[in-house]
Amino acid sequence: VPISERLPEYMRATLVYTPDSENVYCCYYYFYAGRNDENKKPIWAFFDSDCDIVKVRENLTHWMPIPNKPNN
Repeated sequence: VPISERLPEYMRATLVYTPDSENVYCCYYYFYAGRNDENKKPIWAFFDSDCDIVKVRENLTHWMPIPNKPNN
């Protein structure tokens, strides 16, 4: 889904595409306030292996929901 058309649900895990590097990330769209709640800004981010929030700084163009698990 093009980001220009619509955005995913808040804090829903999604796959996003970055055409410049051709990377695909599993990340979340949410509002990050940092140290001041008045400065809430929407960002795309993921959690690293230490559970720290990492902002995706690349240009994102598309997203899609995480596919359903296989039925076995």
